[in-house]
Amino acid sequence: AILSEEEAHHAHRVLRLRVGDEVGVLCDGHRYPGVLENGAVVRLTGTGESQSAPRLSVYVGVGRPKSPAASAIVEAATELGAVEIAFFTSERSVVRTPGGDSRWRRVTYEACKQCGRYSPPRVWEPIDLAAWADRLPTDAVRLRLAEADGCPAIGSGLDSTQAVALLFGPEGGLSPAEESLAAQMGFAPVSLGPLVLRVETAVAAAVARLGPMIWRVE
Repeated sequence: AILSEEEAHHAHRVLRLRVGDEVGVLCDGHRYPGVLENGAVVRLTGTGESQSAPRLSVYVGVGRPKSPAASAIVEAATELGAVEIAFFTSERSVVRTPGGDSRWRRVTYEACKQCGRYSPPRVWEPIDLAAWADRLPTDAVRLRLAEADGCPAIGSGLDSTQAVALLFGPEGGLSPAEESLAAQMGFAPVSLGPLVLRVETAVAAAVARLGPMIWRVE
């Protein structure tokens, strides 16, 4: 296997790996054991191993926030186990320019290396809110993060669920029309508590709350 220039620099200069050190190479959802050789060459020493699929598939839909928040969302959702992240254009979105497939591939790949995940999530952008909802699994429980009092806590009653779709507004929240549309599409309001969180914090907190169910940690 041949490492990219960036990966070779990371291996030699950042990780301080030397010729003969054992490494792992991620490719197409598998991890291949190998030995680092000169320069950017890795000699594969075994067959690729796969990783157990999450028992709860989490789909994240977010009204497009500003770019730094969007990157933080993709990074955190990847590390926490989401299978898909979608950015839709909301009435209150500030940024209208997509991040680009190459950017999100880089962010998800780096996050996978950090957490030991073999397969990165799919990132959809731009996409219409209704179009995203239409392509969700039919059995997915649909939840919308809300700040209203009296909403049930996220994660309650999901013990036997196999898929969950989480809907978040951008920095300014969803508009009343978008909240009405979300209700029509079956998204039930849930809460993370009384505090008002940044959208990137809310996404990370919500997916983390589902973590034990994603991996069925007892």
